[in-house]
Amino acid sequence: MTMRISGLQTGFDTDTAIKEMMQAQRMPYNNMLRKKQVFEWQRDAYREMNTKLTDFRNNKLFKYKLETTFNSNKATVTGNTVALTATPSSSATPQTLAINVTTLAKSAAKYSDAAIYSNPTFSASAVLTSESAKLNNAPTGDGIYTVTINGTAVTLDANTQSLNSMLNKITRETNVSAFYDSSTGKVSFSAKNSGLTNGTSGTDAHIEFVDDPDDAFLVDVLGINIGTNNAGNSVAGTDAAMTINGMATTRTSNSFEINGTTINLLQTSGGNASTVTVGQDIDAQVETIKKFISDYNDALGSIQGKLKEPKYRDFQPLIDEEKEAMKDSDIEKYEKKAQSGLLKNDGILRMLESKLRGLAQKSVDNGSTTYKTLSSIGIGSSDYKDEGKLTLKSESKLRAALAAEPDKVMAIFNNVGNGDSNTSDVGIVNRMYDEVKTGIDLIVKKAGTFGAFENVSSLGSQLSRLNKEIFRKNDYLNNLENKLYLQFSRMERAMAEFNSQSTYLSNTVMAMQNAK
Repeated sequence: MTMRISGLQTGFDTDTAIKEMMQAQRMPYNNMLRKKQVFEWQRDAYREMNTKLTDFRNNKLFKYKLETTFNSNKATVTGNTVALTATPSSSATPQTLAINVTTLAKSAAKYSDAAIYSNPTFSASAVLTSESAKLNNAPTGDGIYTVTINGTAVTLDANTQSLNSMLNKITRETNVSAFYDSSTGKVSFSAKNSGLTNGTSGTDAHIEFVDDPDDAFLVDVLGINIGTNNAGNSVAGTDAAMTINGMATTRTSNSFEINGTTINLLQTSGGNASTVTVGQDIDAQVETIKKFISDYNDALGSIQGKLKEPKYRDFQPLIDEEKEAMKDSDIEKYEKKAQSGLLKNDGILRMLESKLRGLAQKSVDNGSTTYKTLSSIGIGSSDYKDEGKLTLKSESKLRAALAAEPDKVMAIFNNVGNGDSNTSDVGIVNRMYDEVKTGIDLIVKKAGTFGAFENVSSLGSQLSRLNKEIFRKNDYLNNLENKLYLQFSRMERAMAEFNSQSTYLSNTVMAMQNAK
């Protein structure tokens, strides 16, 4: 900041004079600053609207484009309601299944006959050879073992690995899970898959173990009786057994799928069968359509809110000097009004609003003679004051349409059409999806995107040009101010010289008078 001391000779308030002279000169510059602020606010308002439109298109309309969004099914279990659960997918086939469960699927398992340690301070986290003295049978040979479980060979190194790391490796590389139980001192192996899925063939009831050919690591160190599948330390895997609509069948898992419906067996039926009925879930479909109406209204309301937002022309952007004289709370209130109405009656938003409202009224050639429009399924605007927003005017009408022609009702929303230029057979959601993309592209062209270079949009180019003008004008004002201070400084020097001469002459006259 330049510090100037002026007016010492003349007593003239140079700073005030120059400030007043510069005030008029700064008016065009201040107007440029206000214009720049308006451009920036308008750019940000466009981008905020673009964010909302992008969310509406990508996260909402895209979802309603999917057939699975509307194709809701439900499963009802009657009879024995505790033996199983049924969960249909959106593409499940309507069906009725009578299921009588006689046996649940179970995973095979095997564990040590007894504790593997002789000293209870044995640590399964330490390198195994360092804990050899605490084991019933210490590792022998070179400490490197190859064991085969259900046909998969795994190499273990007792010189570098702890028991836990060995068991973790077995779990990673085979189809069994292995762990050490510190409470009992035993090692347990259990099949990851239930049913008859064990052995080299993958169809056996028991886990198949083959010990290292040189050193009996599984038998001696881990205490696994690999040769005998007895009841003491071995559990046989079993398939789930049941009858489905009278037909005897088995599954290796208690969870399986039939025609798109997942069945989870929980317990045996005890002779009391469960009846699963799968069919259309009209309640869920109605809720989905209600959600579409809400999402559409929110998007349309956001557009209309900006189009109708009041504009306060008396509230122009504040420059720094004006802000310095105001409280922060007053600045916030003022700028809220100054930023209002920046997109009022905007052409892009007006076009998009008109397109969306028009599409909501369009007919879709979906092959139905009855259900082709939203109004035909009970959806429309209740009053002109709704400004195109939708409401479910008759839920009973919608439910009747879903019960009668569910596929045709869904086609009103998400029919993809035949791909030609005639979009009369395209669902309204797909049409909206394309129109919103057009609006987004126009806004990007107008205002760019967050983080983009300014000159890639029309507003950005305007801002770039204005910034250059502001820079030039600011440079001109600084030079003018310096010039004025220089001129007043010269005046001060001239006055100083005049005063000096005046004093000299006065002193000379007085000296001459005294000499007489």
